[in-house]
Amino acid sequence: MCSSDLHDVEVLTGKPNYPDGALFPGYEQDGCMTEVFADRITVHRIPLRPRGAGGAKNLALNYLSFVWSGMRHSFRLLGGKRFDAILVYAPSPITAALPAIWLKWRLRSHLAVWIQDLWPESLAATGFVRNRILLRITGALVAWIYSRADTLLVQSRGFVASVSRRASLDKIVYFPNAYCDLGPATARGKLPPMLEDLLESHDCLVFAGNIGRAQAMGTLVEAAASLSDLPRFKLVVVGSGSELQAIKDEAARRGIENIIFAGRFPPALMPEIFDRSAALLVSLTREEIFSLTIPDRKSVV
Repeated sequence: MCSSDLHDVEVLTGKPNYPDGALFPGYEQDGCMTEVFADRITVHRIPLRPRGAGGAKNLALNYLSFVWSGMRHSFRLLGGKRFDAILVYAPSPITAALPAIWLKWRLRSHLAVWIQDLWPESLAATGFVRNRILLRITGALVAWIYSRADTLLVQSRGFVASVSRRASLDKIVYFPNAYCDLGPATARGKLPPMLEDLLESHDCLVFAGNIGRAQAMGTLVEAAASLSDLPRFKLVVVGSGSELQAIKDEAARRGIENIIFAGRFPPALMPEIFDRSAALLVSLTREEIFSLTIPDRKSVV
């Protein structure tokens, strides 16, 4: 998001701690702080409990701490300003919308929730929550959150049926994720020499993104092992996430050498990586809920 002559944008978020589970250097767990992004967007950061090593308990505490801090600090941080709209970007957890509902009530603003993950379905599919009673309670909470939103934006048309079971169809709007054109390759930045050489000298299948349970990373390890007889083939994994160390350990244990964990890179470098790859890979666990996440072919630009 950005501000322009037509829009003034302020962001309310937590202290950065994903994916490693520890606060980034320069941030402290306690207290609020305000930064300016790209010299024009005010970013208010509220305290939260870091994710730690992961696991259901740590994640739940992380989620709840954001809700508590958001409801406690958000109105004060915004200084009583009036806003035409409040937009919640809502990957997991959907509970991030709770402070926005509080702000909507205080500011009398239009509330739009941009749904990136379906709850409680994604909780069940990833195995984070298996208890049926907890899933029902979560479903009821999701329905309540949807009922308080004025607009529900869905990133895939496949989401409409699921969301409409808990919300009025007339407030659901298809709004796919956008791609930001970063311009010609000369303006993108330069890759590290080792990665550039790897992409040029081998046939590289590139996976880029979050490395978590939903991405079926075990399947990628098996695929790399089955293709070990192809001397030019490399599976390059770009990104990080909660399952990164586990698949690194598995690849090392089995002596799989054609899977390369390249790490994280700034967005400006990603088009260069994509251009130099032989092919790109999208991998998701075989669950019906994740099949709905993939955009319609006609919506891909």
